[in-house]
Amino acid sequence: MKDIKYSITSNRIKLFKHLENLRSLQLGTPKPILLHFMPTTNCNLSRFGFCENCCFKDANKSNALDLDLEYAKKTIEQFRMIGTKAIEMTGFGDITVYKHINELIDYCHKLGFSIGANTNGNLIRNIKNLNKLKWLRLSMNTLDFFEIDKAYDMDYIRTTAPNLEISGCYVNTSKIKETLPKLIKFVNKENIFVRIVPNCIDTKDGIDKQISYLKKLVPKHNPYLFVSDFNVNTEKRRNNNCYMHLIKPALAPDGWVYSCPSSELALENGTILNKKFRICKGEEVFKFYTSKKSLKIKKHDCSYCKYNNFNEIIEDLLIDVKHKEFT
Repeated sequence: MKDIKYSITSNRIKLFKHLENLRSLQLGTPKPILLHFMPTTNCNLSRFGFCENCCFKDANKSNALDLDLEYAKKTIEQFRMIGTKAIEMTGFGDITVYKHINELIDYCHKLGFSIGANTNGNLIRNIKNLNKLKWLRLSMNTLDFFEIDKAYDMDYIRTTAPNLEISGCYVNTSKIKETLPKLIKFVNKENIFVRIVPNCIDTKDGIDKQISYLKKLVPKHNPYLFVSDFNVNTEKRRNNNCYMHLIKPALAPDGWVYSCPSSELALENGTILNKKFRICKGEEVFKFYTSKKSLKIKKHDCSYCKYNNFNEIIEDLLIDVKHKEFT
């Protein structure tokens, strides 16, 4: 039984596929499943004033940062040492403008990582080793700026990596009505599944209204498009406990590892990775995760938590009870 929408999104169903990691966490030896690797704040679409939905545009306006190559390698290697098996290349800016992207992909592949990548796709030819990726996710918001033939070089992608799994994501903006016909034409031509999501830098009521609007707007009969609402949780959080650093931490261009790759979506965090979400420097990863310090519960009062469901699952996992055999 497979459902494509659960394959190309972050969701609780995927979390349950990592029972080994969850059991290891119960035993007090955390092994993050995934590392979000954010190597640069630079983006080729910044010349347009950044995408309307960009969750890092405020941070990127004032900071031009590229993560040092050797520093990145040492950090990534430490994550491999503690048992992390997957890396998602994404970021503040776009990975295609990070000058070391090809060397980093080669390095991660050599270490045995499964590698996925997110990009606006407009400079996809900058990546020479697409064949070493497991999947590629294109930002469909690039169609807000370009016609289809100028947005993505699909011939290059298909020729360079014929077995690469390609999907897309469109984040709701004020341009969606204008862009939707182009998006429909693109997915029908390329047979690519695309999820359409609300811009979560909004109030909870605002997010719910967006989802309702998108469900009416997006054609239900198109097999390649779907509104990704099943992994958006705007319900009140159980508490402010955060366990995401134990599951999917993020390495940012400033060299710090952050507890969550999506904290910037909460309005009060100001579309930046706030310093309070730092857990350790990249060079301290092994030391941090092999110490009891890593198991200390983080407290984050995010008004919107993308990983609300994840946090509740991890908390339930870690609560000790008597008579475990009597489920």
